[in-house]
Amino acid sequence: MPVTNAKGADTLSAGRRASQDPAIRFVDVEQRFTPPNRPAFNALQEITFDIADSEFCSIVGPSGCGKSTLLNMAAGLLRQTSGEVQALGKRVEAVNTDVGYVTQDSNLLPWMTVEKNIELPLKIRGYAKADRARLVSEWIELVGLEGFETSYPHQLSGGMQKRCAIARTLVYDPEVVLLDEPFGAVDAITRTVLQGVLLDLWSSKRKSVLFVTHDLNEAITLSDKVVVMTRRPGTVKAIVPVDLPRPRDVYEIAEHPRFAELHKELWSLFKSEI
Repeated sequence: MPVTNAKGADTLSAGRRASQDPAIRFVDVEQRFTPPNRPAFNALQEITFDIADSEFCSIVGPSGCGKSTLLNMAAGLLRQTSGEVQALGKRVEAVNTDVGYVTQDSNLLPWMTVEKNIELPLKIRGYAKADRARLVSEWIELVGLEGFETSYPHQLSGGMQKRCAIARTLVYDPEVVLLDEPFGAVDAITRTVLQGVLLDLWSSKRKSVLFVTHDLNEAITLSDKVVVMTRRPGTVKAIVPVDLPRPRDVYEIAEHPRFAELHKELWSLFKSEI
């Protein structure tokens, strides 16, 4: 059943899951920047692709090609120069409160404990106290932070901070989740563990995910499809379906014969853009 807030209104989830609209749609999007005392330049041009309902889509491309810019557009933090961005069937024209956004930095509030950080978006959205307590407890368990409820961010490892940031983003049940290289700053082993956590959450919650990464292995491991972008001005070079079976074990999926074929295909598209 959908969670209700303090006013008794259903969250977005019930209505959204019945919709046939793409979760995110980019249509002929262009982004032109005019920095002070520097020539204007196009960061993005002719970007058109969709993320389907419950689909896990990754974007790969060289640094500076506009991957994070696309996430900021979907979140309503940046207005495109031309073209159209839609989320859940609606044109994005302001800050998009229907999506969750996990940035490269965890951005946890240092004066708040784990449970208070996770609770914050629920308070902002007017959830009743009992619902907040239940959801925070549920998500602390889901991301494996039991025993650290009263810890502060500086007392957590980098991986634990990421778990907390993911819980804080998903606790209010957004139908679309944007993730901008969320595991880029952690070590390889922690990265694999966090990929497993994210994949388990996606499998159980079936959110629509737009995930930015530089790591081809990560993109293949997690995704239903991978959007490969060109160097700046970024445009879509190819969209590669990832036809590996699900559910996937992040520790063993690379041993699947198709994994190596997909990596070779993506690398052949990616290497000329570096």
